[in-house]
Amino acid sequence: MTVETDFLDSLAITAASSSLGVGDSLQFTAAGTYSDASVSDITSAVVWSSTNEAVGKISSTGLLTALTDGNTTIQASQDGVDSNTIFMTVSSASSS
Repeated sequence: MTVETDFLDSLAITAASSSLGVGDSLQFTAAGTYSDASVSDITSAVVWSSTNEAVGKISSTGLLTALTDGNTTIQASQDGVDSNTIFMTVSSASSS
């Protein structure tokens, strides 16, 4: 078996929604595109970040937990490559 030296070329994150209710959670996914054009799910390998952890805290596996009303931006990075950003709104308004 040959050891490949392909490197991460780009990183894209996705989520099923751009808004959450307080107390809700949302799973993000990360797809890495490599120099050989292969694409891999690297959700658990990237470093996740939230610009406002008081509003939404994101785990190392990409699970965002909405904590209080407000806005935050989610991004991931790996090997010096940053993903796109996703703007999230958290609201305590009842949907019932």
